[in-house]
Amino acid sequence: MTIALTRLDLKFRIHNERVFSIFPPIKLFFNRNPLIKYLERKRAATVAKLSNIRQNSLKLDLGCGDGFITKDLSGCVVGLDLSRKALQLAKSLFCKGSRFDFILGEASSLPFRDEVFGAVVCSEVLEHVPYPARTFDEKVRVMDNQSYLIITLPKERNIKM
Repeated sequence: MTIALTRLDLKFRIHNERVFSIFPPIKLFFNRNPLIKYLERKRAATVAKLSNIRQNSLKLDLGCGDGFITKDLSGCVVGLDLSRKALQLAKSLFCKGSRFDFILGEASSLPFRDEVFGAVVCSEVLEHVPYPARTFDEKVRVMDNQSYLIITLPKERNIKM
């Protein structure tokens, strides 16, 4: 499914790069505040544990950012993000090796065929996308019939579907 980029999409893409440059997610995992560091690492570990129930399945980390969660997913993993900077960071810091593949792309228009992933992770992403309902539909489309969908949301009141 290909969706033409609108002016809103292009503005969002530029905004996303700017925000990532100022507030890279990695800062949360190495935060000086021990409570924030603990909670973020606990979230990442829980997400990885849940997604690894299907050990040998292909996994998608949607909105993978810097790869902090991606690195702990088992098997072959595809990380997709809208930010080039985030993907470069993921490749250089955490996710080296042939089991990782990173793709620059839109969460609301995934470049994958139907029913290909055994687990889809979407951690702290939905509240940032301009089209959360379309993004959710795309996640479901690429999941196989025994797939797991793992979603975490910090600010659920900001999501309008």
